Amino acid sequence: MPSSANKLTAKKLFQQGVEAFFDDEFEQAESLCTQAIAADSTVGEYYLRRAQIRSKLDNKSMAASDAYQAVKLTANQSDQLRSYFKALYLHGKWAYELEHYDESAESLRKASTINPSHAEVKALLEKVEPLTTPEPEPEPVAAAADASENKVEAPAPKRPQVRHEWYQTDSDVILEVFIKRVQKDATTV
Repeated sequence: MPSSANKLTAKKLFQQGVEAFFDDEFEQAESLCTQAIAADSTVGEYYLRRAQIRSKLDNKSMAASDAYQAVKLTANQSDQLRSYFKALYLHGKWAYELEHYDESAESLRKASTINPSHAEVKALLEKVEPLTTPEPEPEPVAAAADASENKVEAPAPKRPQVRHEWYQTDSDVILEVFIKRVQKDATTV
């Protein structure tokens, strides 16, 4: 845990970095934010701003890494929900540009649960979803035992791929289940 002197130093360095960012002095802004993080690495906002600076410097890989760190630091903090959403969105955007589609989709799905009507998140998620790696279906234990005995059985009908996500707020637990190509009338909850 950083000392109060380190936190104060980090806050001053970060503020100077923000000013340099708005003055389009991106190299200086990155250096100042890096110094702020060295003094206090527990503040997600520092990582988020440095991610934006690194994106301006055309370093998407480092920007995505910083955005992911900001996601980890702001998750489960109700007072940081806006920063958490922004970090998820930016990480998803940059991971998509780096062709890390599974990472991108994961962040964008979480962002869309926070703000389902955000047009940019929805549009980007629609682009990245078809590019993700489908989860392999686990081989049933009985089928593995039969294979070891060299028995041949008719293959079971293929079940649709099911993907689920969940998250929790202070008052609710939300569970989302995603199944492609299932008719609404054939579904019961």
